Amino acid sequence: MKVNRKRRRHWNTKRPQVLVLNKAMLPINVFDFEDSLTSWANGRARIIHTYSEVMIRSGRNLDGTRTVDMKCPSVITMVDCKPSEYNTIMVKTLPMNKRNIYERDKGKCVYCGRKMTIEECTIDHVYPKDLGGLNDWMNVRAACTMCNGKKDNKTLTELGWKLKTRVSVPTLSSEAPKNIIHHIGGRIPHESWRSYIYWEVKTKEKVREDVDYIKWEDQDVAI
Repeated sequence: MKVNRKRRRHWNTKRPQVLVLNKAMLPINVFDFEDSLTSWANGRARIIHTYSEVMIRSGRNLDGTRTVDMKCPSVITMVDCKPSEYNTIMVKTLPMNKRNIYERDKGKCVYCGRKMTIEECTIDHVYPKDLGGLNDWMNVRAACTMCNGKKDNKTLTELGWKLKTRVSVPTLSSEAPKNIIHHIGGRIPHESWRSYIYWEVKTKEKVREDVDYIKWEDQDVAI
């Protein structure tokens, strides 16, 4: 099988991804499109929705016909899925990775405010790790290469820099399957998925007080 070259590229992959539902129509996983087609061809899954702009086509037979000529699935439901098959772990927060940090900080450098592409983005620890700064949501920010280089291993107090805002941990409105959150973060890759995504990402933002970073970290932060 080969995929139409004009297919749209979804989120962080060049290959179409498929939302997998259980018998109760609840999301349990994300498949690569080839895995979803295999499950469908084996009778293990039913196709619920398709990508209108992505076609799956096989090679041609001797008479010029194709054995496969169909739209790519976007949502499938498993018809023989056992409850424990995917060992689904539920989570309440987004994983801390570059894509999610970039989106939380709205794609802007927290120091100069310049809009960046995700390729231009670097991750900075506001209070340096070498000085005891934590590798957690509260201490990491999206920064451009220039600002990150200038900051180096210094504190904001040493540089005389200030952060205009602070952001809490991106929290889900309800627990969601970890394997799905790992794939899509806080985004919905395709409109057909929206009916089955029952959680939202909520992030409260507060203006940072003009105090030393260590003192600020000791304060309670609402999530």
